[in-house]
Amino acid sequence: MTKEQMRICDTIVRHETLGLVLEKADISDYYALQEKFRPGLLDFSDYDFTDDTRVILSDELLDDYERQKSEEFYRRWPLIISIIAIIISFLGSIGSDSLLGCLIGKIFE
Repeated sequence: MTKEQMRICDTIVRHETLGLVLEKADISDYYALQEKFRPGLLDFSDYDFTDDTRVILSDELLDDYERQKSEEFYRRWPLIISIIAIIISFLGSIGSDSLLGCLIGKIFE
């Protein structure tokens, strides 16, 4: 699944109605939305394709979307832990002689 498809799926999951999905995803019309995915991956609540028509991810697309979201979280987790470790390391390297070091020392006592 491409980044653009992920972004569109995020929009569909959040907003559901065709009008809002097209507006938020900056897509011109129903046909342009359909062209972003292979046939059969998007379902619609009716064949009027008005602003109130619900856009539904097929089971296959929903499974792929949820898998991608899960993998995205686990790819970012090491980065978050690394940033926290760097901050803790920086705070630990501040000497106790400085004013900031004394304040931090008092906070963590």
